[in-house]
Amino acid sequence: ARAGTTGATYATTLGAPGPTATQIAAISNQAGYTGLLYSSQPIAQKAPNAWGLYDMLANVAEWGNDWTGYTAGAVTDPTGPATGSLKSVLGYLYVNLLPRAANFENVTPNYRIWTGGIRLVRSAVHPKLQLICPTGFHDGGAACEPDVIGCAPTGAGTISGNATWNGSGYGSCIPTGCATGYHVEGGLCLTNDKTCTVGAATGVQTWSSGTSYGACKLALGSLCTANIDCGSGRCATGAAGTENDRCAPAGMNYIPSGTFIMGSPATETSRIADEVQHQVTITRPFFLGEKEVTQAEWTARSGGTNPSCFQTTTGTSCTTSNANPTGPVELVDWRAAMAYANGLSEAEGLPACYDLGSLTSTTTGWGGGTLAGTASPLFAGVACAGYRLPTESEWEYAARAGTTGATFNAANPLTPTTAEFNAISWNAGNAGSRTQAVGQKLANNFGLYDVLGNVWEWAYDSSATYPGTVADPLGGSPTSNTTRILRGAAWNNPTSDTRVARRNDYFGPFNVQGFRIARTAVLPAAQSACPTGYHLNGATCDPDVVDCAVANAAGAKQTWDGSAYGLCTITACAAGTTLQGSECVGYCVNVGATAVSTVSNTAGTFANTDPTNGPRGAGYYYDRYAVTLAAGQVITVTQTANTGFTDTFLYLYGSASCGVLAQDDDSAGNLNSRIIFTAPAAGTYYLLATTYSAGALGTYTLTVGP
Repeated sequence: ARAGTTGATYATTLGAPGPTATQIAAISNQAGYTGLLYSSQPIAQKAPNAWGLYDMLANVAEWGNDWTGYTAGAVTDPTGPATGSLKSVLGYLYVNLLPRAANFENVTPNYRIWTGGIRLVRSAVHPKLQLICPTGFHDGGAACEPDVIGCAPTGAGTISGNATWNGSGYGSCIPTGCATGYHVEGGLCLTNDKTCTVGAATGVQTWSSGTSYGACKLALGSLCTANIDCGSGRCATGAAGTENDRCAPAGMNYIPSGTFIMGSPATETSRIADEVQHQVTITRPFFLGEKEVTQAEWTARSGGTNPSCFQTTTGTSCTTSNANPTGPVELVDWRAAMAYANGLSEAEGLPACYDLGSLTSTTTGWGGGTLAGTASPLFAGVACAGYRLPTESEWEYAARAGTTGATFNAANPLTPTTAEFNAISWNAGNAGSRTQAVGQKLANNFGLYDVLGNVWEWAYDSSATYPGTVADPLGGSPTSNTTRILRGAAWNNPTSDTRVARRNDYFGPFNVQGFRIARTAVLPAAQSACPTGYHLNGATCDPDVVDCAVANAAGAKQTWDGSAYGLCTITACAAGTTLQGSECVGYCVNVGATAVSTVSNTAGTFANTDPTNGPRGAGYYYDRYAVTLAAGQVITVTQTANTGFTDTFLYLYGSASCGVLAQDDDSAGNLNSRIIFTAPAAGTYYLLATTYSAGALGTYTLTVGP
């Protein structure tokens, strides 16, 4: 009836005035407008609609197929409800006053009256089965199908998608919805952050304003010249040398890997005995807090709880004012400091470096500065990518920043002056019996403030005696005792304690204890530099020489050849063994107790083929004898193969250490072995006569004499 129009009748348009009486009379037999009698009229006398259909309005009402009831919303090819009690009649009667295309009436299916009629329809099958479909649809063979359908796209970050009809089939599934962190671009879901490069540096570009990627921002650890270069917004330039100007997390500085002497020399003023000097290598660069953790930083993570004593900027009494945001947080114990570090990691989606077990890391558990319990948290190690406490060796390495004295600024490294101490630290002589705002004193060469004075700083390590030369030490076992290392001294310490090498240990908390945060740095491979004796392996520095396992060896090493570690090289054999070619051969087992002077016997009498008694394997036979000697006594031992045996080996060793004291085994095919030995002390010594036969056993003669 509408034939593409939108008005009350097909003679008008939507929103237009009317229809007028003339327009109604032109298309219908409505009696009130035509002057005709109240009866139906011959068909096709009025103007048709745009599709050539006559009498669509006001001649007779026409039966429709549908049961009464509109379907809400947009629909395609609706047929009305599946069941009902009333049918729709459409088109108006000749008696109605105002015929409209939208009008319909509902009557029972058996209703009959002279004002009702019918019009027949038939579905059209066009040549080649081509349907005439509305806009947005296409001929699908037996029905019109939508040009765009929903589909399930593949690929990272995709959630929903559409496929579009291309004339012969549906095209690829194009994403229309992407997961968080992705966006639609060029028919794909692409990550909002993508890798980019600036020279040799690796960076990240971020999708900006839904239109394009922003400038390339360098990743953590990349070389940089200004804060704007870095995705973190911080280019740490405090370290000496531009090779240490690196992108760092907010509030942190870059500390390169390297080797240093930890501890203090015996000549350093106020030195303490536990400051034994030893060489330490830090194999991994790391980031360290430029300043001690402040009260503002703590309360931002703890839900506003502040454990500190000095919560105002003046005064020496403890308060709860929470009005000292730049003061260092104190009254924090070791476990609570680790929980704070875990909280930083969790906030940035990084792995937690500490497994606190039954100890909670929520704000209610640690915000007050203590974390109850006696359990020792498990540490994931310095390879952990999250935030953590520095190790004791990392702390001293960073605090020294390449210097070797009692402080990092003294003209005379072993005896700093009071003025030199005061320039870099808040101590008992200048702090006013309380903490002071962080970052007011001179920084060291790594750009770190307050590494000496203000508050003692927690390290991960438990208290332990220093080892010898070592790489990446972790101090004592975390379960060995309850005290943990504190470094750097505090506001109440004299300058004699305000030294880089000074150690302290306790559990806390006290108002002299705080901390600063560390995080291992993973550098872009092209920018990593390793200290002498190390090489780059991915993003970390590995030692050029490593220990390896060789049976009976007290020391064996493998050396990096540029692409892989070489074969094990024995540096020392374990007690009771001796180096034989490329192996340590042991002899201190199943020693016979028969003292002899001159012996001649068949191999069958003394042969010992038990492989646990000697590592040489099949064909080697071992005879063992005990000999009692006086101090200074000289003996000559000769072993001669008679028949069957093709090689002899002769050893003499002491009973206490099992170490070989004399031997003759230098050449293969040696049928005569001979040793001369002077006993260093009276006692029992042992002879081991070894023979080899590839076939039948033979005999040998063993002579022991002066």
